[in-house]
Parts: sequence; structure tokens; C-alpha cells
Amino acid sequence: MPSPHERRHQRMSVSIDVTVAGVLESFDATIADLSEGGALITGGSLPARARCEIHYGNQTIYGLVMWSEIDRMGVRFPYDLSDGPLHQLLVVARSHYAPRAMNGGPHYKLSPAASVVALVDTQAEVDHLWSALLADGGEASRCGWLTDCFGLSWQIIPRALPRLMQADPSGRVVQAMMGMVKINVAELEAAAAG
Repeated sequence: MPSPHERRHQRMSVSIDVTVAGVLESFDATIADLSEGGALITGGSLPARARCEIHYGNQTIYGLVMWSEIDRMGVRFPYDLSDGPLHQLLVVARSHYAPRAMNGGPHYKLSPAASVVALVDTQAEVDHLWSALLADGGEASRCGWLTDCFGLSWQIIPRALPRLMQADPSGRVVQAMMGMVKINVAELEAAAAG
């Protein structure tokens, strides 16, 4: 068992919209990678070694910018992320996309502002996750999005989608995807073929 002073560095790919505040500025950004010890934030940056606050829902996480590029930065948390809505999303992402009930109290409300992205390899995996997450009261949306029975938003995305979108300058793949509820790989490939 790790000691309390050891940091867990198992990063998870997520897509969580947050507000980042520095001393003189604040901006909306997205957490792309998250662990208890830090985050990769895209959509803006602060100078390296700057202190910052990351705001999500009612939670404020303090951080130190370790490195910075034009539109992204790596932030280290001085205190491990161990509770609150961001930690709850991290736990769900690590659970291999199996929904679990977690009670953060009535003041933590889920919204579509944050979603878990499940990248899968096959149509069978899309179908399986889609059915499992809609069971017991989930609700389907558009373009591969759904909300599970706990109110958590998910994006079930086959790995073929970004590959086909990138290889299709005509926009047919995007057009096909925009008309879908659950993503269908065969239909995307047909659209890419013309």
C-alpha cells in the first residue's frame, strides 16, 4: 500500500470544462488529463511557475504551472485531489466506464458541462457500453452522447471516428455523425467512401 506521501500518477483522459484563474487573468479551459497529483489543461495557459486556481462547480483546486505552451499547460496540485466533483469524475473514469453510485451530497450536481469520453475500438464495444449506460433510466442524446441513470454525461466514441474525420476533407463523415444518436462505424465508413 502506498504511503500517504506518495502521489498517484495514473493519468486519465477526460474532457472537463473549468475556469482557470491566475493573479491577473482568468479564462475558460478544458482539463484533458487528470490525476490526483495534477492536470493537463488545454485552451489557455499561464506562465511556468505561476500559481493558479482551477474552478469546477463549487470546488476550487490550487495548482502550480509546471510547464506552459501557447494553449496548454501542465499543472501540479500541491495537495492531492481526494474529494469533490473533480475527484468523483476521476474515480468514474478509472472504473473502466462502469457506472457506480457515489454520494457527494446534495450540493454536488452533475451537468453536461463535464463528460466522460469512452474511446472504444469496435462497434460491438460501442453497442455494449451504450446499452449498459442507458439501462436503468439513462437517456440517449445526439452524436454519441448519453446521460446515465446517475445523471453523468458520456461520449461513446469509436476510435474510427477521429481517424475518418481527419481523412475526409469533404465533411461527409461529420455530416453523417451529426445525424446519428449512437455512433455507427459502418455508416461513417460508407460516408467516408463517398
